[in-house]
Amino acid sequence: YKCNVDAAFHKEQNRSSFGWCLRDDEGRFVKAETAWMMGNCSIVEGESIALLEALKALEQRGTSHVIF
Repeated sequence: YKCNVDAAFHKEQNRSSFGWCLRDDEGRFVKAETAWMMGNCSIVEGESIALLEALKALEQRGTSHVIF
């Protein structure tokens, strides 16, 4: 599997958003999630939160052998 993560920042709304997308070895969509959180954070923090949430979700799903 390959998992991409990303974050976005909405200063005017005082919100940050993040998400991730999982694809199989042939590039087919498997699963994705997005979420919002109140407050603005740095780029590194936003990307880290996206990665952490992806790791949690994939662990709960029992998915292993993932390239991030």
